[in-house]
Amino acid sequence: MIALPRLPILILVMTMTGISSWACQRLNYSPECRDEIGCVIIAPDAPIKLAALQTSLAPDTTHHSNTIRLVLAQNNHQLLGHPIELQIETEPCTAEGGANGALQAIADPQIVGILATNCIEAATTASQITSEAGMVMISTSDTEPTLTSIEGMQGKDWHPGYFRVSHNDTMAGRAAAEFAFNELRLRTAATLHDGERYGEQLTSAFTRAFRNLGGEVVLQASVPTDDPQLDESNNPTNSVLSNSENNAISSPENNATSDETNNATMPEQITAFLDELEQGKAQLVFMSISANQALQLLTQIEKFPRLTGIQGREVDFVVPEHLMINDFIQATGRNGIGLLFSNPSPILGGELGQLTAIYEETYGHLPTTALYGFARDATELLLWAIAETAIQTDDGTLIIGRQSLRDTLRQTKGFEGVTGQLSCDGFGDCGGGNFSILQLVDPNAGVEGLKRNVVYTHTPSVQ
Repeated sequence: MIALPRLPILILVMTMTGISSWACQRLNYSPECRDEIGCVIIAPDAPIKLAALQTSLAPDTTHHSNTIRLVLAQNNHQLLGHPIELQIETEPCTAEGGANGALQAIADPQIVGILATNCIEAATTASQITSEAGMVMISTSDTEPTLTSIEGMQGKDWHPGYFRVSHNDTMAGRAAAEFAFNELRLRTAATLHDGERYGEQLTSAFTRAFRNLGGEVVLQASVPTDDPQLDESNNPTNSVLSNSENNAISSPENNATSDETNNATMPEQITAFLDELEQGKAQLVFMSISANQALQLLTQIEKFPRLTGIQGREVDFVVPEHLMINDFIQATGRNGIGLLFSNPSPILGGELGQLTAIYEETYGHLPTTALYGFARDATELLLWAIAETAIQTDDGTLIIGRQSLRDTLRQTKGFEGVTGQLSCDGFGDCGGGNFSILQLVDPNAGVEGLKRNVVYTHTPSVQ
């Protein structure tokens, strides 16, 4: 039985039912199947079934689903002479939601592969369930290192059926660290995150990379999230500020904070962080915080003389791609000028330009996030892997070995995507890791204006 954290009894019952259904279907086809974990047998006139699991909360969810549909339409909804059928499930960006969505997908033993997820919390349970059911799942935007690997070591949430075309946050942290150390020639830095899993992992990746280059992270801090929808267990309000002179990672256990600090409001904690920053020697801050927290920080910076200079900030601030949204950028106003963004770099023009034009023509507007390119690449990669793996009989029947499909994906090298070349490693990371550092000079120009001001590009060396 699959062990799932804190899931209702109903979910556990559904899990057993779904897996039993899949196992019986596999045994029925065993005479024709030579694959060690089973096959999907598709009759001559039957469709190739795919599923997509997308969070219902993320602002870019519709762009992911829309892009998947567009890619299938560009392929005329056909593959190997069979129609393609897409089943879309949504979940509320929780572990339980990911489990339920995955269970809906594996309930149909004819599902060949799943395009999911775009929520870290959902990914941990969904990848476990789909992997134990023998399926493959290709994520379009999950970036947490524990889902695949951390510096060459298997992550705690790794499962053999999980792949992703989006980057591993160790790459994002490394790109920002190399920009700070090699391009800006800075030797001291600080980090700030919102106490959530994504932010903590991302800032930890930056810290490791910056220290490995020879830099010093002199301050690591967190402020509690200001999102009221998040569960209390994911909101460590007792994790506030921690000076890292002893190179210790900030955590609720080793933070020595007073009750007064713990009970401070978010703006007060931002003030405390900036005060600590001004008194220290950090030359750059890498931070993964919410839009509201970032706006509060940018508003308060001008009160701290050392952090601002006549020609701009004396301390650089870098934020990740999740803040590359028009509403946030335009809301920063003059306070946002000079802010740096670390962003995965798609290949401009060519197929991405064509996809963007078709997207606008089909849906009447442009995507508001650059991450839709990953949805395109995940879909194309899955279709290609199915075509490479499938054995087609004389009457048109397809035999798709589930382990063979995993092996095909894991052996992928140099697959041309709009986000870069995809090459999958043994842990399921397929993304190229190309990044740009962008500097905000005109908040009114929004995302498009920001994308025109690239100050640094990072391309990882081929392993």
